[in-house]
Amino acid sequence: MEDLIDELPNRYPINRNRVYIVGHSNGGMMSYRFAMELSHKITAMANLADSIIFDTSTPKFPVPILHIHGTLDAAVLLSGSKNPI
Repeated sequence: MEDLIDELPNRYPINRNRVYIVGHSNGGMMSYRFAMELSHKITAMANLADSIIFDTSTPKFPVPILHIHGTLDAAVLLSGSKNPI
């Protein structure tokens, strides 16, 4: 992902200061990880129906987050723990 963030602005008119990431479910978990590991390159993130389950590290720089999650999600609980299905 970091290589993509670095290379795409060389090919397309992308503002390096406005790199956003969004994810849904497992993709949301992945975007949380990228926001933590690449906080120096990610401007903000938005996620749907996911949670940080495995990683509790802290990003080097703050990353604004929009987190949307239903309280009736049976696969990933709002509390972040997995629901034993």
